[in-house]
Amino acid sequence: MDMRKPIVSIFACLALNAICGEVTPHVEGDVYTFSEAGEYSGSITGSKTIVMAGSGTLTLKGLGDGFTGSFVIRNGGILTADTMAHFGAPTAITVENGGQFKTPANSAGGLTTADVTFCGSGPDGSGAIYVQSQNNKAYFKTTKMSGDATIQVQTGNDAWSSSVFGEALDMQGYTLSMNGQGMWKLGMA
Repeated sequence: MDMRKPIVSIFACLALNAICGEVTPHVEGDVYTFSEAGEYSGSITGSKTIVMAGSGTLTLKGLGDGFTGSFVIRNGGILTADTMAHFGAPTAITVENGGQFKTPANSAGGLTTADVTFCGSGPDGSGAIYVQSQNNKAYFKTTKMSGDATIQVQTGNDAWSSSVFGEALDMQGYTLSMNGQGMWKLGMA
């Protein structure tokens, strides 16, 4: 049996920054920090904080309505889920410069419990917030910019829905740019 093959596969996966399977967070009190790309199917309930602190994509697959905490995305990290329901019911989402909050493709629903603060243009310039389909309206309770920012709206004529920003977007004097083929508008539908 050649023991080098599994090691080579692991290193190749890490080098390509691909999703390599289940990852484990570092837990300190109520803070769950992920520093690598991958999938997380575990259950985190209550008012905890999930931090995506490394580069690459973290895909949540197990959170549900029992999660009522917050997300912090930084350092080139991308936080997504396989369905909108797997984000749980967060009360806050903070996207720091270089991070990205990405909605799952073709998954209906919104995050109407979340107060969102964001800045930057994401890890690759595509957007600090990335909405992928017309079925996914990613509404937030409130939205506030903490610096110049870019959003990505891809496909559909109502992808970046009227209530994405809630009733208002607090730009605080910063500049907002948009990438993609979708549409967004302020105000409630």
